[in-house]
Amino acid sequence: MARPKTSQQGRMQSGEQLRVLADVATPFFAAELLMNLALTVPHAILTPLLLDKGLSLSQILLVQAGFSVAVLLFEFPSGAIADMISRRTLYFISRLVFCIFFLVVIFGHGFPLMLLAWVIYGLATALESGTLDAALINNAKNRQGAAASTVDGLEGTVGAPDTQSAAGHTAPDHVESRISWLVRKEGQSAYVGMMIGSTIGALLYLSVGANIYFISVGATVISVVTIALFFRIPEQHKVATVGGNEAGASVDKHDAARIGGARRLWQELGAHARATVEEMRDSVALRQFLLLAVIAQAFLQLHFQLWQAVGLEKGFAESHLLFLYLLFIGMAFGASFIRPEVLFRRRALVVAGVVAFPGLAWLSYLVDGWAYLVFYGALAFLLIVFANYSAFGVRRTSSVERIGAVTSLVGVVGRIGAIGVLAVASVFVNFYSAAAVASGGFVVLVVLGLGWVGLRRWQIGQK
Repeated sequence: MARPKTSQQGRMQSGEQLRVLADVATPFFAAELLMNLALTVPHAILTPLLLDKGLSLSQILLVQAGFSVAVLLFEFPSGAIADMISRRTLYFISRLVFCIFFLVVIFGHGFPLMLLAWVIYGLATALESGTLDAALINNAKNRQGAAASTVDGLEGTVGAPDTQSAAGHTAPDHVESRISWLVRKEGQSAYVGMMIGSTIGALLYLSVGANIYFISVGATVISVVTIALFFRIPEQHKVATVGGNEAGASVDKHDAARIGGARRLWQELGAHARATVEEMRDSVALRQFLLLAVIAQAFLQLHFQLWQAVGLEKGFAESHLLFLYLLFIGMAFGASFIRPEVLFRRRALVVAGVVAFPGLAWLSYLVDGWAYLVFYGALAFLLIVFANYSAFGVRRTSSVERIGAVTSLVGVVGRIGAIGVLAVASVFVNFYSAAAVASGGFVVLVVLGLGWVGLRRWQIGQK
């Protein structure tokens, strides 16, 4: 029998696997940076841009709700299709739809066209869900140190167990490290792209207006070229047969064309969707992370849709919005270096965060100016740690065969919460200040989340 590896050997193997994974994932991170640059070119001045397009603040919130509805309708089917056919092809299609969104914003004006643009944006976002990010997560779950020394050697790792010793014992700590690393690096790439894109947009908006979206089109094209030329990773798809029995064979986009036509593909998609829902129902951990994802989405929607209006109410000039945006993104970038799966094992830190969150939200409402930035910046920091933990948990606990569909299903449920939050907020902003709506919403969400957890514990205790 082979001797088990020491902890030092295990750390060396984990470090080597991370280095190889970094080589494979770098083109994806570069493309994510470019895509986030494209999407965030107008972010620092999005509210003024949409106001110039003829929208009111209430209509802006409804436009964002339309985005969430579009994601809700299309995200789960696209995730299941990505599991079954080709993540790469679906990724490229999503980039084409993003370009259509940019062009509609450039040439459109008024509420109807902006609503249409954000629905297209939602469709593109839904198509992207569970594509290349899921392929990387699957590879991280199935990686073997010896077999992963080269990019070509990755072909042998898909479907193979991750091992800690020659005897074949799994090493969940190594898997957690790799998945956490991917989640955090993806976030860091996104935040760098957001900082670059928002800076460019804010500097050019006053001179070129909505034409800044032409920069978005260019960055999107470059991101597609980056993936097409440099991203090489095997895709694992598992097609569910009619009746719920799964075929173990992997298929690529050429095999998928032989499934048997559109009707058969629809049946396979339905079977895959049912298996995904069953996986969610049977996994306590997935259901717990689903709750976290819903709450995180609700928090983030309130933050992203109202921070500009709140900043203006707090006495900051429109020219200061870029500074506020970079500050919040900088806080998020710093939060992405924290390993949330380690942090959340410490009960005292979790309790402190739960207590601090509503307090920071209320203090950010009471104060103005620089004091507001201190409290709201800390709030943004906690938001990102919380969101990273939910993303890590979903990807860690989902199966390799259905990771795209599970990720999309979690996203769909989270969008339902986001739609409700935005719909309610769009009503309240007509009667209360944006700062009151944001801070009050944060406090209410914390109370509802704690109430749900308490109810679940009581129900479990009654069984």
